[in-house]
Amino acid sequence: MSMGHVERLLLADTDYQAALGFRDVAEEVLKLREQQRELYTAVGSEVPLVVRKAVADAQREYKQLNRICLRHAARVLDASLHAEGKMSEMESAVILFDITHPVVEAA
Repeated sequence: MSMGHVERLLLADTDYQAALGFRDVAEEVLKLREQQRELYTAVGSEVPLVVRKAVADAQREYKQLNRICLRHAARVLDASLHAEGKMSEMESAVILFDITHPVVEAA
């Protein structure tokens, strides 16, 4: 895991707009990595380990950023519903999901 990756996750965790931007970039990177893998498959070549690892890393970062965005959205929903006097524990549900279903590095 690169230092840039860690820094993006930390910033995304505190800034919803940054999280959305990083997730959009991660989605585009993932698409490019998957296209690269598909090119090897299309010509009947074995996909090199470095390409497989790049796809796995891109998938992991996208999933992590997606969950951070989901947690931010749940926090906003909770605040909105609490302001209306309604109960909402969506952020807690998202955090519980993250704990029970962690994003792990592909083997």
